[in-house]
Amino acid sequence: MAEPYVPIATLTTYAALMTELEVTTDAAETYTDDLDDAVDNALADKNTAEDLVEEKFNILFLVGC
Repeated sequence: MAEPYVPIATLTTYAALMTELEVTTDAAETYTDDLDDAVDNALADKNTAEDLVEEKFNILFLVGC
């Protein structure tokens, strides 16, 4: 079976896009640790806020009895 015809402009464009993607991905890799830290900090802050709201609710609930 013969190989399908691919115009050289299309092949060159795909190669350029893949190269750009690789360069961008490598550049973004330096920020993955910062992003992981931000996600961990946000989760810790969310849990702290929920704990504070729960404590406040329990105090108000017990005072009302």
